[in-house]
Amino acid sequence: MEWSAQTWLIVVLLIGFWCWMLIEWFRRGEFDEPLEWVVVFSPIGGLVYLLCCYVPRRIQESPAIKRRRRMKELRVLQQVIGLNIDQVRELGDLYRDQRQWVDALQCYQDALQRFPDHQATRLEIVRCLTEMQRMQEAVSELERVADQDIFYKQRATLLLTQILMKLGHPDQALARLKAIHTSDSPMDLAYQYAVCLVESGHRAEAKSILERLVVREPLVSREGQEWISKAKTLLKSISRQGA
Repeated sequence: MEWSAQTWLIVVLLIGFWCWMLIEWFRRGEFDEPLEWVVVFSPIGGLVYLLCCYVPRRIQESPAIKRRRRMKELRVLQQVIGLNIDQVRELGDLYRDQRQWVDALQCYQDALQRFPDHQATRLEIVRCLTEMQRMQEAVSELERVADQDIFYKQRATLLLTQILMKLGHPDQALARLKAIHTSDSPMDLAYQYAVCLVESGHRAEAKSILERLVVREPLVSREGQEWISKAKTLLKSISRQGA
């Protein structure tokens, strides 16, 4: 009896699935599962392994599933014996990644009460407040970081000026950036300073800063090209308006 082309195609596919299954099975070293031994030597073992073993396992191993599983573990632990500060921050990060800002804020505030000088946690609180549109509270937190912590001063000031710009206070933002801006400032800070200058009517000074930023193009990394592109766009806008 001769097989049709479609039959041969099905046979080839099944053999292909079976070969792939063997490679995957040996790679994972899953020899202690009796059901998988049955699947391996089944005529349609490759297809069964794909649908019943491989796909469900990959779903369970996905980052989203792992995050939800870890979140559930921490919630149970929180109710039973409580969390240490690292676990509180970890739970806050998981809530943040799920964009559950209220729960994330509560975790970060709990962590900050235990360790008041941990400015990275305070910046996470700022992010939650910003996402919740509680801008004035975010400003207060950032002012505290910018005025008290030298290590986080630049980052906090940059975030603070972005919020002040959104609130319609370009002069306050400009004063903050002017105090820390230097000729070798990071590109994001230099660009934000130029934006504040434009908003405050100091186009000539902004143009000078942007031109110095564009000159650095051959030396910057791929990540830095974003700021070069933004600087060029703003320069064109200033030129059209007349510096």
